[in-house]
Amino acid sequence: MRLLCVAFIVCIAQAAGPTPMMPARLAFEANSGQAEPGFQFLARARGYSVAISANETAIRAGSAQVRLQFVGSRPFVLEGLDQLPGVVNYLIGKDSSHWLRGIPTYARIRGRNLYPGVDIVFHGTGSRLEYDFALAPGADASRIGLKFTGAQRVRVDEQGDLVLDTAAGELRQRKPLIYQERNGRREIVDGRYRITGDGQVAVNIPRYDRRRPLLIDPELVYAVPVGTGSGGDQVNAIATDSQGNTYITGQTGSADFPVRNALQGPAVTLYRSDAGGPFTPLQSVGSSVTMIAVEPSNSAIAYILTTRGLFKTTDAGAHATLLPLGLPAGSTITAMAIDPSNVATVYVAAYAESGAGLGVYKTIDGGADWTAIDNGLNGPQGSAVITQLYVDPTQPSHLFAEKSGGPSSTAFRSDDGGATWVPGSLSFFSLTFDPNHPGTVYACTFATATTGAAIYKSTDGGNTWSMLGPQNTNDFAIILAIDPFHPGTLWAGDDDGVYKSADGGQTWSETALQAEAHPLAADPVVPNTFYAAAQGGIYKTSDGGATWARFGPSGVSTFAIAPDERMYAGASFAVKAFVTKLDPTGQNILYSTYISADRSTSRLRASPWINWATPM
Repeated sequence: MRLLCVAFIVCIAQAAGPTPMMPARLAFEANSGQAEPGFQFLARARGYSVAISANETAIRAGSAQVRLQFVGSRPFVLEGLDQLPGVVNYLIGKDSSHWLRGIPTYARIRGRNLYPGVDIVFHGTGSRLEYDFALAPGADASRIGLKFTGAQRVRVDEQGDLVLDTAAGELRQRKPLIYQERNGRREIVDGRYRITGDGQVAVNIPRYDRRRPLLIDPELVYAVPVGTGSGGDQVNAIATDSQGNTYITGQTGSADFPVRNALQGPAVTLYRSDAGGPFTPLQSVGSSVTMIAVEPSNSAIAYILTTRGLFKTTDAGAHATLLPLGLPAGSTITAMAIDPSNVATVYVAAYAESGAGLGVYKTIDGGADWTAIDNGLNGPQGSAVITQLYVDPTQPSHLFAEKSGGPSSTAFRSDDGGATWVPGSLSFFSLTFDPNHPGTVYACTFATATTGAAIYKSTDGGNTWSMLGPQNTNDFAIILAIDPFHPGTLWAGDDDGVYKSADGGQTWSETALQAEAHPLAADPVVPNTFYAAAQGGIYKTSDGGATWARFGPSGVSTFAIAPDERMYAGASFAVKAFVTKLDPTGQNILYSTYISADRSTSRLRASPWINWATPM
């Protein structure tokens, strides 16, 4: 009996630069919750990762993700073959109850009867992914078809390689090696790729081959991703001591990087102040905070936008849950707004890892489910990249959205809660609403080559606008705010500081705070009191801007205040160097600490001359 096999080798074009430390040879992990549900196995190599299910194989390289499906295949079960002596441990975050330990690894993954009489085997040669089709006698090779999604172009080059052009470069499958064994001898069989009329890929070959399995490197005992990835973690060096403990040095931008017995303790990026009192540090989000929105009727509920995603707290920040928005992997949320009349309704805007806009999403159940509301936002290039969202508090069904682009930005309006959008009559950089006069909106526009920045006012909900005061060629307001205790008094923050107008925006005067200020908000309870985020902290004035004083912790870059005077403040987390010590099993962190100030270039390298048995 003869067994006919065909093997495919996947090569990833890699960009230069530092990358996280990866195993030298490809190993397949069982998915125990460390990957997207639905995938049964995953593997990582330098420059790319792969996740495998019975339905598809997803390959991610940099900003590109390509999915491979086997056209017309039958349901099949994947099984790990040739279990490796090493295991993988995910020591992610500070809560050890969420750590994953002892995940088995395999040299090969097999799926039986992908097509009648055809098995598929995934394995690796070095860090290259390979998958083989093994055909039993009588199996029909012409039934095999490949479908790729996520590639910009699929082509066969002059060498016979299958080339997938992606946003991150080329993903290449070498020309298939086809052979059969006859009497213990290998006979090469000719075969090649063919692009079919429907964009799928067929393989013109008379028979298929099965490649040799991945060789196991006995020096690889385990691979341990340490950190969270929420802000980017990089391993620069690894060393072991005479007791078998492992020391890892590198740099991290993750605020929730795990620490144990630390020289520098856990990072704090979220704070809370009640009724103007001192700030309480909160450790519920563990990543850099970029925006906060508080529910007006219940300040214990807040939405915290971070570099890791959107969190929701219902207990004033003591705990927070990462909300599943269902966005594509690598997406970034750019804006957020809450409907003040219905606190379960929240809007967010996002863009994809490729830079393409994803439009606006809406939830009406407090973040459990989200729906895309893009009708009117789509154009020839897809959805707009929305950078700002506003809900009119006096008419909550009225929404405003701003598309990025500086002076060439485009504004959108919706009068039906986001169901439909139409272009706005004024492109703005910032908006604020008069809570005492429904339909009254103030906006600041960009300066252009021919017109200066200016403040505009609308008394009909944004249908028409009139300019207030003169234009300013250079400056524009980053943020606008209305004084709730003094009708007609506007405040503005820009690159140079905080300004105030007592005549509804006709004329402006400087306040004592002369530094870039954003956000800017009034105290809802105490008159003449405003807060501004500036110079790495929050500043407070209690005398209408005549004097300002530092308020709260340093490093704060954003905040939000509720009607009951509860304030949440968020900070960014800069890259820090770290040292982590693992026990000989690799499953427990014995010691882990930040060891540097906030520096983006901080890094350490293990030295073979250091006595690692001695604590640093």
